Amino acid sequence: MPVDNQPLFDYASLEEDLDAECAAELAKSFLEDATQVVERLAQAVSSKDKEAVRANAHKLRGACRSINALPVERESSALEDAAVSGDWTRIESCFSSVRPLYETLVKEIQNYLNKG
Repeated sequence: MPVDNQPLFDYASLEEDLDAECAAELAKSFLEDATQVVERLAQAVSSKDKEAVRANAHKLRGACRSINALPVERESSALEDAAVSGDWTRIESCFSSVRPLYETLVKEIQNYLNKG
């Protein structure tokens, strides 16, 4: 599900910046690390721990930037900003945008890795 017609995972530019093998390794590492971050985010939202939401949204934002997953990075940034403000309605709304985008991103990365 692209945002603003931008792919969730820009593997072509990632391969341009790195080589295909490095890009695949980075994508695998992202899947391992970011999945744990998203799980911690869900727990933090559930327990209304705004500092944990902020910290994990920040980690997800950086991880997404590292693989050129810019639409998810933007949504993670919005979630981080919401956590800083402490507005739980906004935090929950942002997280409900981040989670499905992240799940779609995971599928796109898995497809990319399976083609390689």
